[in-house]
Amino acid sequence: KPSIGGGQLDEYWNNLVLGMIGATIEPASMITGIRLVDKLSGPRAANVIRLELWFTNYDDKQAVDALRQSVEKCMATRLDGTVGQGAPKCEVKAHRR
Repeated sequence: KPSIGGGQLDEYWNNLVLGMIGATIEPASMITGIRLVDKLSGPRAANVIRLELWFTNYDDKQAVDALRQSVEKCMATRLDGTVGQGAPKCEVKAHRR
């Protein structure tokens, strides 16, 4: 099971959705979508919940790094606007063709 609680996971997810809709995750033009993958139960259970942010321009390492930093800051931002510590770090993976 995830090491964080459901409330914290909800906050991360809400931050990502609002950051994408409000174009506060930069560079916003790279983002193509987000996805929440719940593999806590079922036939393919892996005891994980994964938040995915899909984007273009994978080969532009500078833009991808800026996007990663922006996503991590977005997820760490609390309701009062302060940026907390301990938000999950992003893992960048190429989409398999």
